[in-house]
Amino acid sequence: MDDDAGQGMRVSSPRGGAEAPDDGEGRLLPLDDDRPTVEHRAWPRQDDYWKRTTYIAATGRHTATAPRTRALPRPNRFHQPRPIRSGIVLILIVGVIALVPVGVVRAQRWAEQHISLPSTIPGVTAPAPTHTATPAKHGTPTATPKKKK
Repeated sequence: MDDDAGQGMRVSSPRGGAEAPDDGEGRLLPLDDDRPTVEHRAWPRQDDYWKRTTYIAATGRHTATAPRTRALPRPNRFHQPRPIRSGIVLILIVGVIALVPVGVVRAQRWAEQHISLPSTIPGVTAPAPTHTATPAKHGTPTATPKKKK
């Protein structure tokens, strides 16, 4: 066993063994040692804790400085597109807008030439036109009453 172990230094001891460690003067120490494993000068001081928490509460800032930030690269979606690409996209969109109505007209003409609907569809009958006579006005108009003064 090291006899020159200073304060706060961990002393290796056979905790599970049959021997109990001694304190260097021949006296045996108990196996449930409560000596600190951290040096006393490295302990946090109560005053430092309260100074730090008071500073944080009063200013809203931490006592330690934050690490330096770095600028992030600009995402690709914010880059200016090439003019050639923009022109190609514009031409394609205008072409689709122009071709859709032309295609609809051509499809309508093709359908009129090649598809003939039967004049009568079974189960569907057109209602017979009925002529309803409008009632004739008979009688004399009602006289309007005179206003009382």
